[in-house]
Amino acid sequence: DGHQDLVGGVGIAQHLSSLGWIAAFTIIFFTTARRNEGKHQAFVALRSAEEGMPDKISSWALVKEPVKWCVGMSAVLAYAWICDRSGLIASRNKTSEPLIGYIALAVIAIGSAMSFKHDSSGKSGFLCNSQTDEWKGWMQLFLVYYHYLYPSPQPLGVYVTARIVVASFLFMTGYGRTMSAMKKSSSFSSFVFASMMIRLNLFVILLSIVMGRTFCDYYFSPLVTFWSIFFYSLHTLGRRIEPHWRILIAAVCCFLLSVNSQRDPNKFSFARIIFSPLRPVLSSSATSFDQWLFRSQLDCFSPLLGAVVALQQHRIREALQWLDAQKKSLYVIGVSLA
Repeated sequence: DGHQDLVGGVGIAQHLSSLGWIAAFTIIFFTTARRNEGKHQAFVALRSAEEGMPDKISSWALVKEPVKWCVGMSAVLAYAWICDRSGLIASRNKTSEPLIGYIALAVIAIGSAMSFKHDSSGKSGFLCNSQTDEWKGWMQLFLVYYHYLYPSPQPLGVYVTARIVVASFLFMTGYGRTMSAMKKSSSFSSFVFASMMIRLNLFVILLSIVMGRTFCDYYFSPLVTFWSIFFYSLHTLGRRIEPHWRILIAAVCCFLLSVNSQRDPNKFSFARIIFSPLRPVLSSSATSFDQWLFRSQLDCFSPLLGAVVALQQHRIREALQWLDAQKKSLYVIGVSLA
């Protein structure tokens, strides 16, 4: 009973901590938004003057999108609770069904292949938003199939594919944060940071509260949040430093993080040192602290690779353009010889 009370107390403390994070980020978000309100109204007035539109916005227009978001979010959370916590729907242990799994993977492969498009304008660029968004969408669909169809232990090929998908998400975290930091119009304000944290964590925090779980049980969101904070801090605090030196600092940090990846308690572990103060947030009765160390060390070089690719993006783009030109030249030569 004492142990249960302790676990319950820890769970309540973590939920209160989660609510505190929501409140803090929301306060920062709306405080900064109030500061920018005058600029926004000036922009609306200028745009209205240019386009002949009314320079006032109705109250419903201001709250329409937030209301739609709240209704949609509430519906998703209610659906999750009804399916998994209400007892209205029976549950059973998952059984491996390889044929259905392979069919699902084939559907993803065929669907992603059919979505290929050739950009004749050449404006999309290398790893533009439309490409990375679609990439993330197909990977999310794969992860849904992966968790729904394959109980532990999963087939090796499927597990490796899932690890590649997770590493790809972390790759895009490092890539996206670095690309944003290198833009001339990049902003390092508290508003940008708060909006990023809310976007990454709000749904997971609400879901953990509704489902009676803790934030760390949905490990992927804390993992992406950690790397987002890491690269945001790196590029914010080091914005006076040349980008390649920042990436070098990131490489050193990733190397230190990977030390003692076997998590031997008798050996030095940089990861254990830096994450130990966050143990109450990163562990629970269902998720051990060792699991967090495993997941944070497993793909620690993926976001670094994304940052390196972002740093060298212009060279990669030039190389791809050169290859495309060579391909066209070879095609012309082949047609001429034919």
